[in-house]
Amino acid sequence: MSQTNWEGGKIYSSDEQRNIVSNFKDSVPEFDKGRWIRILLIGLAILLVLWIIFPASKHPWNLRPKDKNYRPQQEYKAENPFVAKAHDEVGAEARREAAQDVPGLARSPLIVDQADLFSERDEERLVKKATKVSDKHAMNIVVVTADSSRLSEDISNKSDSQWARDYADDFFDYHQYGEDGILMLISLEPRQVWISTSGTGIRLFTDRRIENMLDEIFKYADLKSGDYAMAPYIFIDHVELNLEKGWNENKTGASDKILKQKYLTPQETKRAILIATAIALVFYVQIRIRYASPKLPMLYDVRTRAKANQLVANDKYLRTDTSTRRIETSSGGFGGGGGGGGGSSTHSGSSGSSHGGGGRGF
Repeated sequence: MSQTNWEGGKIYSSDEQRNIVSNFKDSVPEFDKGRWIRILLIGLAILLVLWIIFPASKHPWNLRPKDKNYRPQQEYKAENPFVAKAHDEVGAEARREAAQDVPGLARSPLIVDQADLFSERDEERLVKKATKVSDKHAMNIVVVTADSSRLSEDISNKSDSQWARDYADDFFDYHQYGEDGILMLISLEPRQVWISTSGTGIRLFTDRRIENMLDEIFKYADLKSGDYAMAPYIFIDHVELNLEKGWNENKTGASDKILKQKYLTPQETKRAILIATAIALVFYVQIRIRYASPKLPMLYDVRTRAKANQLVANDKYLRTDTSTRRIETSSGGFGGGGGGGGGSSTHSGSSGSSHGGGGRGF
């Protein structure tokens, strides 16, 4: 028999409460906690297997398109490969004349894959990317590949880095690229990457910035394994970033900041997806176990168990205190200046033009 309490609810007898609990237990399906724990362990095992077999890659996710047919041909593509000039006094005047741009002549190609290291799709996309950035900023961005073993050139008297430097400088000077620009050379023999700057490019791309660009190129492009096509994407991306944000306030040189492009690699994407899925799976099973367990109804006798306390609080105003003090002022000040992002070391090409740059082997 039940009675109505002072709040309008019902107060059940002990027999009625037992019946309510019994009926509730009968209406709740039996929950197999062990089954859900097994589901959790199986799910985590699947994620672990996917983690192991998922192909790891260092490529920036949003830069280079995956070409299923991508295979560097490793064949000599250029019919008339460029050969670096002699760096001596003999014929210097003739070389300077040959390096002059011809008015009205079309600009030379910005992507010159002489060693056939890029797929057709990569080469097309790189041409569009380099052309867009070059035209927007009035500075030619050039990428060239070469292999000295296929050139009629004696390099026995030069070190690997010296040959790469001279070849990159001369390639820019003796083609229709103007005075301002930046060029990246990928050489197979010797195995070198060299960045050459000219004109306003020397002021913007300081030695520190070139080293940073090389760090980023070697971080994301696996040149040792033959993946040469990634390097130009990183190179052009960083050139564009510096052209847009790398100048000082007066647009006369490099700012103090060394700029870096942030990339999300497939390896990082894979790691984030799998970890997030594992965490979600753990939380799902945990919550499923917690809330799917049979819960008994809360039977509470308000009349006999409820308590009420009343507290009275009064505020009393006492007084107000005010204090004053004199603050001394000073007419002194502080000044500052910028370092210009470091300097650019320069050298002369065979035509006498100045170049900056840097490189490293792989």
